[in-house]
Amino acid sequence: MKGLDHSALWSAGLYDMMPHQPDHAFVRVSYAAFKRVVIQQWEELRAGGITFIASLDDPYGNSAEMMADVIDKMQLRVYADNGVTLPGDHPMKEHVDSGVEGFDVFNDIFRGVHDIMGHVASGGTFGPNGEKLAWEAHRSTMPPLAYNALWCETRGQNAWTNFAHGHDKLPAPERPYGEQKSGLMPALFAS
Repeated sequence: MKGLDHSALWSAGLYDMMPHQPDHAFVRVSYAAFKRVVIQQWEELRAGGITFIASLDDPYGNSAEMMADVIDKMQLRVYADNGVTLPGDHPMKEHVDSGVEGFDVFNDIFRGVHDIMGHVASGGTFGPNGEKLAWEAHRSTMPPLAYNALWCETRGQNAWTNFAHGHDKLPAPERPYGEQKSGLMPALFAS
């Protein structure tokens, strides 16, 4: 298949097999480093004039609408579900004081930060190739210790959605959303 992203296939399979291990020592350390950076980015984006708006449903029809909102209006609407889709023990379910109404769970803050630091920064769409670009762009802003958490929350989960179990044969709106789990990323994808 022309243009096939073999790392996406590997990521999809490895994420599929990866057990949810939020209590593993390295997973806890990686998520702690990841959270420090994301909170700092959240604060810097807000100080730079970005307005975050919580939405109870998917606020954009496509990535172009989202990018235009950020670039033209300095605002970002974020699907903020208050962590209801997360397992109870997931590190992304941590309650935080974000300073913005509707952003009470770390996962919702991360969604907003990643849309800007990943998608807007890279120009990456919400499709498989754009998700890879967004992961790479956002990873470039993180210390290596945070890569494991970022891989679980972006690359692994998105690769599963787009490539595991023949999902790439389905129209994008019909692809199942990957289970959110925190575990150990394969060392192969650490760099």
